Amino acid sequence: MRFPVRSFLAALAAVAFAAGCTKKAEPQAVKIGAALSMTGPAAAYGANQKTGILAAVDELNKSGMLKGVTLEAVVEDDASTKEQGIATFQKLINQSKVSAIIGPTLSNTATAADPLAQEANVPVVAVSNTAPKGITDIGD
Repeated sequence: MRFPVRSFLAALAAVAFAAGCTKKAEPQAVKIGAALSMTGPAAAYGANQKTGILAAVDELNKSGMLKGVTLEAVVEDDASTKEQGIATFQKLINQSKVSAIIGPTLSNTATAADPLAQEANVPVVAVSNTAPKGITDIGD
């Protein structure tokens, strides 16, 4: 599973960098949000997701593959709840100004929080949502 997340992060960084390019290329930081269940019933999943995301970001930053771009993971706890998931997405979108969000951990949190990202045009990658219906209906 590590390869798809790494590939997504690399592609996202390239797009974000290209969108913000000026005549003089200056190093650019691209923030990637992660809304993960660090507490609550799904905390075991969130801990593993955090480890994987941080490892992928570190690997990409060290590789030099993203010339001029440094990824920064902004990890927030969605507490395995809809309410905290909404608050977490609001913080990642409005305060941290992330380019994309990975998560949330649980499908029920995603159904509540993903519409906020859709409205703000912030892409979301659901790494562990397993609901049979609803998740793909939320956005583009």
